[in-house]
Amino acid sequence: MWRRATGVAVVLLALGAAGGYVAADRTRPEPVALDLPEPVPAVSPAVPTPPAVELLPDPSSPALAPALPLEQMDFRVGRRGMGVSVGIPTGWAVYKEAEGDPAWNATVPGNPTYTFKLRVALVAGRHQSVGVAKLSRKEALRSAVDEDELADLTYLAETEDAFVATYVQDDHLRVTMERWVSFGSDTAYADISVTGRKVDEQGLADLLARVAASAEPLAALPKEEKTEEPSS
Repeated sequence: MWRRATGVAVVLLALGAAGGYVAADRTRPEPVALDLPEPVPAVSPAVPTPPAVELLPDPSSPALAPALPLEQMDFRVGRRGMGVSVGIPTGWAVYKEAEGDPAWNATVPGNPTYTFKLRVALVAGRHQSVGVAKLSRKEALRSAVDEDELADLTYLAETEDAFVATYVQDDHLRVTMERWVSFGSDTAYADISVTGRKVDEQGLADLLARVAASAEPLAALPKEEKTEEPSS
């Protein structure tokens, strides 16, 4: 029987991320005031503090709603290769991320950049465990920070096969939720992720959980047989 990478912990991560981790992130002890504040002599030179990142306003498009209707779609390597079938929100536009790369993005047609999107990537060909695949993805994000493509990468929640993080891209704060799906083994088969604004968090968590639950593997199709032209 196929095993989807679900489980109570991941469901709680996906469904609770929009509220729980945000509340936890912002729950800090109140500062305690001293009765008689006195200057403290410097022990060593102060460490330079990097300037705070100034964020641009998010697009004003409506927030991603939860419980969107889904329609099952097949994604294959080439026309007849192996693939995965997942639910995609009805009416969303699907496009290839890059030529030759088995990854697809889906979003509302006409939505501005830096709203929200769903990404489905086939990773079975890498023959990596879920843990290794997740670590590789985190390394890729760290490299993007080193290359100044991203900034302020922060992990907010994590399980064995999923994580929730925020980062700044082109002066926009982004929320990303990523999950790896496997079938019948620990080998990662597909990487499903959702990315959006803070206002999209509830919709992102709901969409990730439901799309991952809908995932089914697709075997490669038989090769097409060539038919010989009848001789005259």
